[in-house]
Amino acid sequence: MRSRLPLAEVMPVPGDASWVYGIGRVDASGRIAENTVVRALGWAAGDHVSVSVRGGAAVVRRDPQGVFTIPAVARVLLPGPVRTRVGVSAGDRLLLAADPAQDVVVTFPMRALDAVLAPHTSSLVGGELS
Repeated sequence: MRSRLPLAEVMPVPGDASWVYGIGRVDASGRIAENTVVRALGWAAGDHVSVSVRGGAAVVRRDPQGVFTIPAVARVLLPGPVRTRVGVSAGDRLLLAADPAQDVVVTFPMRALDAVLAPHTSSLVGGELS
């Protein structure tokens, strides 16, 4: 009789997450192609938004008084001055973290994701931090 391989331990799955995440690429006009986040927020073309920079991340929230509008194809939009302040260029990929309850999305460059995840993932695979 063959011996059986041990079963992998399954980690408990926490309840539903309240945030919605996506990764999108910034185009030359500052639009970020990522539909999951925009759909979760219910944003549509013509919605007004305000955009601010906090801690190296761009914060975009629906705001009837906002000076920016969601483009014809609903996308998160980062105006040029905001892209400059957060160090984002056309072609860069960003993590979008949306909280539908607060009607807000926060964008993070991949380098911010590296800074948070590298120590943890390196320890998981037994590698050294680079």
